[in-house]
Amino acid sequence: MHGTIAALWRGELHPEMRSGMDNAELRQAEKELDACREEMEAVLSEEQERVFMKYLSALHRYMNESDEQAFYAGFSMAMKLTAEALLGAEKR
Repeated sequence: MHGTIAALWRGELHPEMRSGMDNAELRQAEKELDACREEMEAVLSEEQERVFMKYLSALHRYMNESDEQAFYAGFSMAMKLTAEALLGAEKR
């Protein structure tokens, strides 16, 4: 099971293509983020841009770690609920 979870996290499996998560709102938000980043980079000095890129890198690492932990926690909760439902159905 851990291999499947890890494959999902690494992007080797793509359930979002069937889940509705690959939607126009998400793509639009990504475009807005890119536009804001480009606008900010255009007005920053080289030193400010270096610090900003360092900040973005740290933020990206933090978000990846946080997202991964949330994914594992959500998946574990779903598996516990599934197990309880299946075991509960056997007891009936």
